[in-house]
Amino acid sequence: MIKITEWKMFKRQAPAAAITGNIVAKKQFQRLWVAGSLGAFFTSLARTLPGDIRNVTVETAPHTVLRYLYMIWFISYFFVSNLRTQSNEIPEVREIPFDVIQSIAGLTAAFFLDFLVTNEHHGISAFAAASFAIAAICGFALFWFRRDEPGLQIARLIGFLLALCVGIAIMAGYVASWMLWTSVAILFLLLAMFTLIRIKGPEVSTTPLAGPAKKVT
Repeated sequence: MIKITEWKMFKRQAPAAAITGNIVAKKQFQRLWVAGSLGAFFTSLARTLPGDIRNVTVETAPHTVLRYLYMIWFISYFFVSNLRTQSNEIPEVREIPFDVIQSIAGLTAAFFLDFLVTNEHHGISAFAAASFAIAAICGFALFWFRRDEPGLQIARLIGFLLALCVGIAIMAGYVASWMLWTSVAILFLLLAMFTLIRIKGPEVSTTPLAGPAKKVT
């Protein structure tokens, strides 16, 4: 026998407890997802570092350093994102899908950067994959969160265009060391700008996720 709650049958407002529980569940999922992605990045970095230190040579050192710079960028970015999810603010409609997308993009970049699977090297194409992953993250954030601070949107736009152009240039066969080093330096500057804006953003709310229960009439 199907049980239909009274508030659904008469199309009344859902009880505040049900709304609060739904919000809390979404917030907990968001926090666990971002923290899990950050943990995966740290684990892959710690597992790969000893082997790379043993096997690095003068010829492979620039490539290895660039791989780690890209990985450190992703870890730093997800750390800042994890700070955002610790607030008690109600998640926006597209926040959780965005967290899922950026986690998949970041882990895909980590795979091509040779951090997830040992002894599977992708050469210069690894930097193209990492650049496309950054472009995807910046692009989705740029269009989904248009109401954010103008400074954030500017950083996202520059990051999107820069990463997309670098990825396309690498895939087209135009590979120059100065291009890679310069793009990484700019990405870190944009990340610093992103972090400062997040830190100086609105104060973290200390109020409950939902207001007091309203009387249903």
